[in-house]
Amino acid sequence: MRKLIVCGAGVLAALVLTVPGAFGGAAQTPGVTAKSITVGGLFPLTGPAATYAPIPLGMKAYFAYVNARRAARAEDPQRRRGVNGRQIVFKYYDHAYNPATAAQLARRLVEQDKVFATVGDLGTEPVLATRAYMNQQRVPQALVSTGATEFSTQYKEYPWTTGWQPDYIAEGRLYGLHVKANFNGKKIAIVYQNDAYGKDYLYGFLAALGKQYADANVVAREPVETTATSVASNMVRIRASGATILAVFQLPNPTTRTIGTAKALGINPEQIYMNSVANVKPVMDGMVAAIRAGLDASGFAHIPVLSYAVKYASAFYGPFREAADSAPQFGDRRGYQMDPPNVREALREAALDVEQGADMLMVKPALPYLDVLRAARERFDLPLAAYQVSGEYAQIKAAGRLGWIDEERVMMESLIGIKRAGADLILTYFAKDVIKRL
Repeated sequence: MRKLIVCGAGVLAALVLTVPGAFGGAAQTPGVTAKSITVGGLFPLTGPAATYAPIPLGMKAYFAYVNARRAARAEDPQRRRGVNGRQIVFKYYDHAYNPATAAQLARRLVEQDKVFATVGDLGTEPVLATRAYMNQQRVPQALVSTGATEFSTQYKEYPWTTGWQPDYIAEGRLYGLHVKANFNGKKIAIVYQNDAYGKDYLYGFLAALGKQYADANVVAREPVETTATSVASNMVRIRASGATILAVFQLPNPTTRTIGTAKALGINPEQIYMNSVANVKPVMDGMVAAIRAGLDASGFAHIPVLSYAVKYASAFYGPFREAADSAPQFGDRRGYQMDPPNVREALREAALDVEQGADMLMVKPALPYLDVLRAARERFDLPLAAYQVSGEYAQIKAAGRLGWIDEERVMMESLIGIKRAGADLILTYFAKDVIKRL
């Protein structure tokens, strides 16, 4: 979800800066009129990377918010809606993670839809397939959603394409450093996507291990095509290798297939590493330690780590999920979030992250879990953050609009309660309203 918000907010900032200068006049700038700005995007709504499908939906919701809100008077004396009075029109298409399809759809966006820019185009191979054309047409390809190194090292050849994600090689290095620090001498097997995405992770991982260490300990390297429907033969070879450490550098759906196949074949690694964009549980066991070790080893010991360990499977997330159209399409998220009645598990998870080097702890949601927040305050001498989520915000706003409560007083009372329970930091949708009071 952070990815879609960054994409939306990032392109908004870019539009505010670039669109006013485009009017030498408006008719000469594709996608820009006196009343609108048309931007596009290409995403995998289906196919092997369909897990990312909610991203453009979240971006669309954010643009709708920008279109509906009035600018602050300090930003625009006329307080117009949108970007300098222009509405954002967002057109996006499904490339199903197919480079050939992405190339065709890029032409459609430029030649038929006449977009001013594309934003957030997702997928290493699909973006590589469209980059040359977009630069030839001089259409900005802003904030592409891929951490492949090509999008940072080749900026001179492709100045119209800009990335934003930390690169995959650097991330791969973190995993390699963690292996050497915690599983020294153990046999390692690697499953990686056979494209620029997977090879970047592989390169970073092996670079951190070092050639001599990798030659001695990496006993299996299995490339897998994005279109592969089975990894059985790959996993049989890994089982025969005797590896006890497994690194998987694939998209989310293929990662699930790989882990499931390993389990079915009786492969039980001592440790599994999955890259960030494929891992369904952000707070994996050992992840805080890996991040801390990577930051320290790279000269960033001063950068703090915020642990998201205490996050409950809550119905209070509903309004945000509805607004961003990000509710689970099947199943739910209780498998990797806390069960609401359980306090001791939350404190155990938080304690594990503290032991691994977490500098701050988060409790989410806030108001329904003040007892957990208080218990964490009494147990841990670290800064505590609490997240007042969309459902907490929405119920106060709704009751206020109906005249049932004094909205401003209840807002302040709820935040004071969170603070009194032990929060040092509060994340809230009321932030702008509170600032006006303070």
